[in-house]
Amino acid sequence: MSRIAGGPGTPILGTAEPVGRRSEDEVGEGAMSQRLWWRAVRVAGAVVVLTAAPAAAVVPCGPDLGVTAADPAPVHGGGTTTVHPVVVNTGDSATTEPFKLVVQLPPGVVGTGLAPAVCSTGPFGHTVTCTFPAGLAPGASVGADVRLGVATGMDPGVLDGTALVDLPGDPTPGDNSAHFDIVVL
Repeated sequence: MSRIAGGPGTPILGTAEPVGRRSEDEVGEGAMSQRLWWRAVRVAGAVVVLTAAPAAAVVPCGPDLGVTAADPAPVHGGGTTTVHPVVVNTGDSATTEPFKLVVQLPPGVVGTGLAPAVCSTGPFGHTVTCTFPAGLAPGASVGADVRLGVATGMDPGVLDGTALVDLPGDPTPGDNSAHFDIVVL
């Protein structure tokens, strides 16, 4: 016989009963130990307790921005290439204030921000800052094309660049930067 009581956090109780009864003659060898086991089950009630936990509440996190940046095409010294960093809102609400995408470049490489964002180039051209308006919806992304000019006479090699997104109060800042390689041929 079993009894079930419902509701989150409420124990569910049940008792074990033997499936069938056999006489001592039908069981044969080992009948005494089997009979004693079933008797113990009936006496103890073999109670099983399971507890159903309530579902975890979903806590809103607000906007949560992350950035990616694929490596730009390889370039010869004196040439140009373009990096396209992308910002995505992985949060559960739209951004409520403007945010910035910053591209940091190594010596020998200068950047110029292009549409669609409003971008400015810092001193010496090694930092490009693009400002985006509030309102980036959950799951939406936005990017900027940043043209990279490599100095004439640069030795072949791989240079490091970084894209950063800055939104005050971002709940997971660990995904707010991405590195990319600039391959000089």
